[in-house]
Amino acid sequence: MNGNCDSQNYLRPADVAKELGLGRDTVYSLFHRRDFPAIKVGHSFIICRDSLEDWIKKHEGKEIEL
Repeated sequence: MNGNCDSQNYLRPADVAKELGLGRDTVYSLFHRRDFPAIKVGHSFIICRDSLEDWIKKHEGKEIEL
């Protein structure tokens, strides 16, 4: 993750699902990918908004297999 993330910029899976219009299962599949820049804290996942946006830009125009 980059150094521009503060506590207000962390997203949970439900936040990512809402922002991207994806289903819960799809989002959790993303969070389990090795190349997805999320971190797991206990049983919860979080991702920095900037890291999510960078990951999306990196994969723009590509099909993502889950």
